[in-house]
Amino acid sequence: MGLGISIFIALPVGAVVGCCLGPCATKAFEASPLKRQCCSFRTLLFPSLLAIGVLGLFVPLFVLCARYDGVSVSTALTEGACWSTGVQAYTGLGFAAGIITGIGLTGCVWLLIALLRSRAADKDQSLQVVDVEQGSEAIVNDSDCEQDSNNNNTTITVS
Repeated sequence: MGLGISIFIALPVGAVVGCCLGPCATKAFEASPLKRQCCSFRTLLFPSLLAIGVLGLFVPLFVLCARYDGVSVSTALTEGACWSTGVQAYTGLGFAAGIITGIGLTGCVWLLIALLRSRAADKDQSLQVVDVEQGSEAIVNDSDCEQDSNNNNTTITVS
């Protein structure tokens, strides 16, 4: 029952919990680059849960179920007593593996989306188009141009 409960019950429940927690962790990407470095714990939480769930719980669950049935691991992936609801083999391990992997997987998806959005926003902020009329002056903030010693703005006269 460990594999059955893990795949069909706990993994979807973990995915729902991960969807609820995901937006909290993605706030680190909406902050400034300095604050992103300070919030690295939140960004490492979901990948860590995914690795623990898959490598630390699912893989041992498959090995234990194969030993329980006396078959190879490849056979235990598709059939055996661990898939049956009549046998209570490794139910707790299966539930923990599904919950932790589900939270980690959906959290990683949230983090990937937030990372892609933050990179797109960074590119949009670096490109600023100023609409000015001929003969007027425009003040832009650009580190590549010569800057006034009093502030970080550059005055460009359009001719």
